[in-house]
Amino acid sequence: MPQRCNVDEPPVDGPNGAALVGAGLGLALNACAAGIWLTLLSCPPGSAVRPMIQAVWGFELAALGLFVGVPISIAGFFLGGRSHRWLGILGVLLNLAIFPVSMVAFEIMVLAMGLTINT
Repeated sequence: MPQRCNVDEPPVDGPNGAALVGAGLGLALNACAAGIWLTLLSCPPGSAVRPMIQAVWGFELAALGLFVGVPISIAGFFLGGRSHRWLGILGVLLNLAIFPVSMVAFEIMVLAMGLTINT
């Protein structure tokens, strides 16, 4: 005989898919934003570079996080359980941090390689 569901029990309070997708997207985009500057490792130390395509990729990743990741994370915040709303907040913060992470990675790469940026 199948066991019947007790309607007096509260529903399970867990994270929803939107919060997980939003935070995962933010984490993945931050990793990509830091990784696009690894192409500068192929330049000889001390050389002059114009990393314009990497800057465009950084802007595109930041726009993707802003226009896709932030709304998904906000939806996850409001649709998630009360004890898992931190995941939606984390997703919003990760998706808003993509451009600063990219610029910090760029500065670290320029300083480590001793590159000169031509404008």
